Amino acid sequence: MPSGNPVSSVSEEFLKELEHYGPVTAIKVHKSLIIVGYGPILKIFNRDGNDELIFSQQIFKRNKIHSIAVNNDRIAIAGARSFAVLEPLKQGYAVQERAINEWIVAVEFLNNDTILVLTSHNEVLEIDIADCENFRMLSKYHCNEKSILYSGSIRVINDNVVYVSAGTVMDGVLIWDLRRKEILHNLRDHEGSIFGVKINASGKFIISCSDDRSVKLYSFDGTLLASGWGHGSRIWSLEFLSVSDQSVKIFSCGEDCAVRLWEYHGEHTLRQLMLFDHHHSGKHIWSGDVDTNSGIFVTGGADGKVRAEALKEEPTMTISLEEIAAQAEVDVLTKESIRSFGILNLPGITLVVTTKGRLFLHHENVGRWSRLSIDSLAEHEIAHYTLFKTVCELNAFIVCNNDGDMHVIGFDSKCQVYHVARKNPSPGPKKIINMLVSSSTGHGRVFVLLNSPILSEPMDLVTFVKTGDRLEPDLSQCLQKTDPRTFIPTSFHVDWKNHLVFVGSRHANFAVYEITPEQTLLPKVSKKLCNGDTITSLSLVDGEEGRSIVLVTLRDGFYILMETCIGHKLQSKIILKNKISRNIEGGFMKSNQLILYGFRSSCFYLWNETKQIEIAKDFCKGGHRHWEVSVHINPLQLHFSYLTQGCLRISTLESSWNSINQGLLVEGTHGREIRDVALHQESENSACCLFVSASEDARIKVGKLYKDGKMSYQWTMNNHISGLQRVAFLNGDFLASSAANEELLIWKLTRLRNEIVVINEVNRVQVAGEHPDLRVMDFASKETSSGFWIAAAYSNSIVKIFFFNKEDLQLQEKACIPYGSVCILNIHLLSFGTQDFVMTGTSDGNLTIWDLSSLIQCNLAPPHEPIVKQQVHQSGVKAVLPFFNEFGAYTVVTGGDDNSLISSQVSYESGKLELVTTAFVERAASATIVSISRAADNQVLVTSVDQIVRVWDTRLLSLNCICAKYTTVADTGCSDTTIIDGRRVGVVAGAGVSVFTWDDTKSFMSSF
Repeated sequence: MPSGNPVSSVSEEFLKELEHYGPVTAIKVHKSLIIVGYGPILKIFNRDGNDELIFSQQIFKRNKIHSIAVNNDRIAIAGARSFAVLEPLKQGYAVQERAINEWIVAVEFLNNDTILVLTSHNEVLEIDIADCENFRMLSKYHCNEKSILYSGSIRVINDNVVYVSAGTVMDGVLIWDLRRKEILHNLRDHEGSIFGVKINASGKFIISCSDDRSVKLYSFDGTLLASGWGHGSRIWSLEFLSVSDQSVKIFSCGEDCAVRLWEYHGEHTLRQLMLFDHHHSGKHIWSGDVDTNSGIFVTGGADGKVRAEALKEEPTMTISLEEIAAQAEVDVLTKESIRSFGILNLPGITLVVTTKGRLFLHHENVGRWSRLSIDSLAEHEIAHYTLFKTVCELNAFIVCNNDGDMHVIGFDSKCQVYHVARKNPSPGPKKIINMLVSSSTGHGRVFVLLNSPILSEPMDLVTFVKTGDRLEPDLSQCLQKTDPRTFIPTSFHVDWKNHLVFVGSRHANFAVYEITPEQTLLPKVSKKLCNGDTITSLSLVDGEEGRSIVLVTLRDGFYILMETCIGHKLQSKIILKNKISRNIEGGFMKSNQLILYGFRSSCFYLWNETKQIEIAKDFCKGGHRHWEVSVHINPLQLHFSYLTQGCLRISTLESSWNSINQGLLVEGTHGREIRDVALHQESENSACCLFVSASEDARIKVGKLYKDGKMSYQWTMNNHISGLQRVAFLNGDFLASSAANEELLIWKLTRLRNEIVVINEVNRVQVAGEHPDLRVMDFASKETSSGFWIAAAYSNSIVKIFFFNKEDLQLQEKACIPYGSVCILNIHLLSFGTQDFVMTGTSDGNLTIWDLSSLIQCNLAPPHEPIVKQQVHQSGVKAVLPFFNEFGAYTVVTGGDDNSLISSQVSYESGKLELVTTAFVERAASATIVSISRAADNQVLVTSVDQIVRVWDTRLLSLNCICAKYTTVADTGCSDTTIIDGRRVGVVAGAGVSVFTWDDTKSFMSSF
C-alpha cells in the first residue's frame, strides 16, 4: 500500500469483519483435525464429530496462508512474507504475526522447538521457537543455487537428514541436502514452472507437477519412474496418498477443478484410479491434502468451498443370472435372461424377474438369492407381465401386462410376502404400453397410470389403498389426453390432499387434472413448459390446502417448480426454471436442498443442486441401457441398478463423508470474480435478508445473509450466457440483472412456506441484431403502482428507458437517448415530486442529467439534450451513489479512476435543476474507487481496488473518513449494505465475499 495515501488505516476497530468467503489457499489434515488456510484466516475442524468448527481466527493482517505444518499441538503457518507459530487449542495463547524480507514458499517443523522456513530464493532459515515471545535465527542454509522458486517443500527424515524440494520458475526441480548444503538432483523432465514437489515420508520417492499438466514420479536417486497425464490445465497441488512395496498412490488437483488419484505399478505411465471432476465450481482447486491412515482427502478451491471425501469404493454388486440361479439352487432355463428388477430400501430387498416369469429374491439379512414362488401367480403368467415398477415408500412391486391386468407383490411390516391381483374391468381389449407409478405415503395410497398408444383411448388412473399391511385396489378413473398425437405420458404425480393429478409428457408437455367423482377427468391445465425434452419426473416439494408446488425435471437438464392454485379457476404457473449441463432423470427436496440425479457423459450422478456439489457417481458407460433407481431420503442414499453385458449391477450412491453435510465443510461462493451483490431486508425483525450475487461465471446465486455474517445459497441460476455486470432488487418481489450480449433480465421472487425463496425469469430485453455485442453496464428503476420504469446504460453510449408491468409481466422499450462516443458506466433515476430525471456517470468523467418527466408522466418522448453535463472526475466515473439529504436535495457521492471521492448536490428549485460540487478528496484511495453504498443516514461505505474499505461521513455536505480497514477480498469491485435485526451489515465482494458490521452511533462519531 503506497504510504502517500493518508486514509489507508483509520480507526479499524470500528469496522468489524463478521465472516469471509474466498479462495482456500492451504489445507493440512492432521489426525482428527482439518486445518484450513482460508486466506489470512485459520480454520480448524474436528472430523471426529459433525465436522465442528473448533477454531477460527484471522492470523495475518493482510497476507494469505499458503503453508501449514503441524507438530504435536503446535501449528506453523506461513504466507507471503509472514509466518506464525501457534497452539490454537491452548486457552489464552496469543498469536503473533512475524515477518521476514523474503517470500516464504514453505514451512516445516524440525522438532517441537525449531522450524525451517524455505524462501523464494532457495534458502532455508532455521528458527528457534522455544520461547514464544522471542524467536531466534539459528542458521541460514543454501545450496549455492539461488533460483527463483514457485513452489517447494521440506522433508525432515530426522534431525540430521533433511531434504529440500525446490520447484523453480524455469530450471526444473532441485533436490538438495540441507545439512550438507549440496544439490542431489536437478530434475528437468517438466516443461514450464514447477507448481508442486514433494518427497515421501521415508525419502524413497519424489513427485512433482508443473505447467505442462503432468504428474511425475521419481525414485530418490533421480530416475523418472512414470508420468501421469489427464488434467486439463495446470496442476496446483499433489500429495503421496500411500507408499507400499507393491505400489505408490498419488493425489493431485488443479485448475480444472478435478481431483485425480494415480497409482504406480512399475509401468512408465501412472494409472488413474479415480476421477473427481467438477469437484469445485468455476476455476481452480488451489489446495488439498490427504490422510494416508484414514484414507481421506480434503480440497479447497477458488469458490471458497472446503470439501472432504473418504476414499472408499461405493457399495456395488454385479451378478449374472447364472450366479443368482446357483445361489437359489435352480438351473437357468433356455433363453432365460433378466428382464426386470427393483430394490426396496427399508427391508433391503431386491427382486429380479426373468423372461421366463421366474422371481428371484435377495434379502440383506439372508445374504443370498432365493427363488420366490407365489401360489396364485403362475410363472408362465408372469412372463407376459412386461411392465414392472417399484414402490419404495410402501414396500411393493407392481407388474402389469398389455391388457392392463396388474399384480402387487408386497412385503408387510414383518417382511412377509403378500400378493394382490387386479384385473382390468374394461370389457374390450386393451393395449397398454406404459405404466407409471406415484405414491402418497401419508395417505397410504399408490396411484398407477396406464397408457395405450391408441389415440382414442384415455389414460387409466388406478388407485391402491393400504389396508393394514397390504395394498388393495380401490378406484379406477380415466384421464382424457390433451392431444393424443403428442401427449405421451412419461411421468406423473398425485397430490391427494388437493386431489390433483400432474402428468408430464415428451417435448415438455404438462397437464393438470382435478380428481372429482366423474369417471372421465378432463385436463384443467395443459401447456408446454419450455423448449425442452421429455419430462422425467414429477414430485411434490411443498403443499398446503389449495396450493401445490411440484418439481418437474426434464431429460435435457431443465428443472422447474410449478405452482398450482385451486380457486375460482385452477391455475398453474412456473415459479422457477433453471437448466444445468447434465441430463436429469429425477429429483427431490431434502432438508430444503434440491437433489438431482441422472446421466452425465459415461456416468450416473447424484448431485446437490443447492450446494453445487456432486455427492457420488457410478461409471456405468452411459444411459443407453435398462436401469432403475430407488431413493432413500433419510439418510440420503440412492440405489442405481442396471443391466450390463447380461449381468445385474447394483450401485449404492451416497456421500462418502456423511449424510449431514455431504463433506461440504464450508459452503463458499462463486468460483469466479463476483461483479455485483444486492441485499434486500425482508422485515425489520427478520434475522436474515435476501442476498443475490452476480459473477463473471454468468451465474446468479440467490440465498440468505444472516445477522452473524453467515451466508447460505439456495439457487444458482444459469439464464445468462455471458459474464454478469449488475444485479439489483426492484422491490421485494422483483429483481433485475444485466450482462454482456445486451442481456437485461427481469426476475420474480416467490416465497414458499418452508423459508425457501424461489426465483424465475419472467422477461428480458429483446436484442436488436442477430449478434448482440453490447454490454448493459448498469440500470436503475423507479416503482409505480402498476410497474417499474427502468433506465439502462449501454456500452455504446446509449440510454434506453423501459417500462415493466407487474401484472402482465410485459417489458416495453419507451425511449432511447444517445449520449456521445464514450461508455456509460453508471445510471440512476432521480425524482423531485412529479419531476423525474435520469443521471449517468461516464468514462469521460462527466455527470449528465436528462429530464424524463414528459415520458414518465405523459408517455411523451423525452428530449435528447441533457439539462446538466458537468465534469467531476479526470477520467471515468466508476461509482455513483445518490441519496436524499436533509436539505430536500440529492447528495451525490462519486468515485473514479482518478482515485478521488467527490460529494455533489443536485437540487431542483423553481423549475431549475442544479448540480454543485460540495466536497472533494483528491487522494481518497490508492487505486480506483469501484463501489459506493449507503452505510447510514450520513455515511457511505466506499470500496476501491487497493482493497481498503472506508466509511465516510457526508454531513454538512462534506467528506470525512471515519474508518478505513484492509479487506482480504482481492479484485474488490462491488458492495451493498442493509440492516438485519437492528445491525448494520455491509457486503464487499470480488474474488470472494467479506461481511462487515459497524456502529453508527454518536459514540462512534465522537472519536473523530
